[in-house]
Amino acid sequence: MIIPLSGTKHRRRIYLMRHGEVSYFNTDGTPVKEPNLVKLTSEGREQANLMRKMLNGVHFDRAVHSGLTRTKETLQRVLGDQKVVIEKVPELIEVQPKSYISIPESRRETELVYAFENAHQEGASYGNGELFTDFSKRILQAFNMFLKRDDWSSLLIVAHDGVNRILLSIATSNCFNDSKSALKNMGGFDQDPCCLNIIDVDVVHKKAELARVKALNLTPKNLIKQENHLSSMEQIFKPYAMTYVS
Repeated sequence: MIIPLSGTKHRRRIYLMRHGEVSYFNTDGTPVKEPNLVKLTSEGREQANLMRKMLNGVHFDRAVHSGLTRTKETLQRVLGDQKVVIEKVPELIEVQPKSYISIPESRRETELVYAFENAHQEGASYGNGELFTDFSKRILQAFNMFLKRDDWSSLLIVAHDGVNRILLSIATSNCFNDSKSALKNMGGFDQDPCCLNIIDVDVVHKKAELARVKALNLTPKNLIKQENHLSSMEQIFKPYAMTYVS
């Protein structure tokens, strides 16, 4: 039986994180062959350790990750020795590219640096791979799956840049049954490595009625984003798509 957040009738809280820093490129600047296998960098590990300190004292009923190494390791570092039921949810993996190399240099800015801003366009895909319409559909299905469960009122999710953007778009536009609409706003939610978002959701009869974002893109190492002037996608693809500067 769910115990709602104190002072409320139906409210639950989601602590939504992006994994810590990784690198999708080799030392020579070429893309890695298997982006799904990358691990946290030393900076990413430090970011996760700092997040553990910031969340010290927060109780989680359950914790989930996408199953990829970078989300699993981030989650483990954030939880530390806290005893929480941990679950792998493959539906939360990042939008899947086919190949960065297959994208002509002239298209890298549009299809990589501004992929999320352009996700709502007809037939848009990521890196010549997964269609954004399919991506948003599986994320929405996973979100509604969580809401149907009665084993949490405080949930920690460690996922990915694009995944978080979709969930934040769903929450702010309350489009709980319209995955396509969630694509329109996802480009506006920047997600720095190992950031934290807090979403409160009113769940009645196992369905979301209303959601509110309580905190967005918090990073304990740099709360005010000083000298952080690049978007998350610019940070990733700057070495590969030099035309991102307008």
